[in-house]
Amino acid sequence: MAERICEGKRPISYEDFLATVYRAPCQTLSGHARPCEGETAYQYDCQLTELIQRPLYPAWFVNEARTEFRNYNHPEARPIRVEELAALDLLVRSKLEPWYKPDLGVIAGASVIVLHCAGCDRRVLADGVHRTVWLLNYGKTSTMVHVTELSGMQWPRETPDLNVVCRCTGR
Repeated sequence: MAERICEGKRPISYEDFLATVYRAPCQTLSGHARPCEGETAYQYDCQLTELIQRPLYPAWFVNEARTEFRNYNHPEARPIRVEELAALDLLVRSKLEPWYKPDLGVIAGASVIVLHCAGCDRRVLADGVHRTVWLLNYGKTSTMVHVTELSGMQWPRETPDLNVVCRCTGR
C-alpha cells in the first residue's frame, strides 16, 4: 500500500515548499532546514493510513518509558512513530485537550509538512502533528491528508527534529 503514496506526487520548487511552511505557519525549527544533497519537494494527497505505512515521526519526543514528552535537545528525547504516540491515550490527551476547541468542529482532514531523509527513509512530521495525532487517536485513518514534503540526504546537523529521528551513519 505504501506505493500509492508516490502516485500523484507533484514536484514543487523549494520556494513553494517554503511558502507553505510560512503559510501554515510551521513552528518547528526543522521546518526551515534544507538537505545538503538530493533535494526534492512534493505535494500529494493520501489517506492517513497510507501516510503512516512508512516511518513517520512527530516533532514531539518522549522519554524512554513513553510517559512524558521531551524537547528534541533533551538527553532522554526518544523518537516515536506517530501511530505509536496516538495509542498512548493519557499522554496524548495532555497535548490534545488544550489544543482542541469545540468550535473547530469535526476534524475532517489535515494539511501536514513532512521532512524526509532519503538515506534512512524516515520522515518527521514538522507541522500538522496535533491534527494527525488526533485523527489517529480517534481511529480516523481513512481521512485524507494533504502533504507538503521536502526530501533529501545529508540534512544539516542543526536540523533539530530530524537529528533525533534520522538513522543515517555519521549522525
